This record gives sequence, structure tokens and C-alpha cells, in this order.
Amino acid sequence: MELLETRPAPVAGVPAPVVGWRLWLVRGDRLCSWMADAEWRPGMNEASCLADRPQPCRSVPGAGCWCGWWALWSPSRCWVLAGRRHLLWRAPVMGLMAGWGVVALHGGKGFRAERASVLALFDSPLGGARPQLERLANRYGVPALSLRAALEAGVLAEFGASPGAIAEVRAVLAAVTDRPGRRG
Repeated sequence: MELLETRPAPVAGVPAPVVGWRLWLVRGDRLCSWMADAEWRPGMNEASCLADRPQPCRSVPGAGCWCGWWALWSPSRCWVLAGRRHLLWRAPVMGLMAGWGVVALHGGKGFRAERASVLALFDSPLGGARPQLERLANRYGVPALSLRAALEAGVLAEFGASPGAIAEVRAVLAAVTDRPGRRG
């Protein structure tokens, strides 16, 4: 599939990239971190330590630091985090990212990676700004999908989303469809 050129290819002896969920803020036609002043570029992104201290980490992600490209294992945790951080009014974009190089695992929460790329962008389960999503997807060379279409076509599993994350998406979509006055 041509749209996946930004996904790093497996190399003999090197583990496959890890895949996680994340939110981006949109500034014009660019995806940006919502926690740090960092813009994502199409293709590979290399993290740097942005800590406000005299000596930044020598390697990213650094031990005892929060640097690196973050992703969560859980799409639901992304939505909850967006609500807690009052990001929902800023219309964040959710997607999947691949992380590789040095990767710091954070248990059941997620991971931070030295290198990362956007894999796919998704509409909000409540509906979203589709033209904006299409423009972003074109810029980053990734697919723009509805979560429902991605779930029904098996695309989430193809990208490497975990069975638990896929079950979460299924449950959220069922809850949204079951809301009064809403049709799936």
C-alpha cells in the first residue's frame, strides 16, 4: 500500500516498531504535540530533549525525563486525557504512530520513542472536520479513516493496534451508536 511509505520497514535483527495511539493538535496544516512545542514532520521524526534544565538528556528518551515521542496503548486513555487537559475544544486529531530506535516502555500506559512516524489519522467517533483530516493525511502521506471503517475493514490490526485497543474502539463506537437520536 503506497500510503504506508512512512512506516519503517523491519530490518533483520532489529525489533519491529511499536505502535500506539496519540493525539495531535492542529496548527494550520501541521500536526503538533499538545504537551511540548514540537511539530511533527511527514516521514521520520527524531526526538530531542526539550527539558528546561542546564543539561538535556544525552540520548532520547532519557531516564528520569519525559522526552521522546509519546504514544499510549489505549485509545480510550487518549480521549480521557484530552478531556482532562481541556483539549477537546481544540479539536485534537487522533491517530496511530510507530515508534522505534530507543523505546522506553511505561507499563500499561504507553511508551516514548527516539524516532516516530504517523501511521494513520482518524475521525472522532462523534464526527469531525473531515476536509481538515484529509488535508493533514495528504500532507503526511497517511490514510484518513473513520474509526468505524478502520475497525470494520480490519485496518487497526494491520497497523499493529493491540486486540485490547481494538476492543476499546469497538465498545466506544457501540456506545456512540447507541446514544439517543444517533444512528450508526
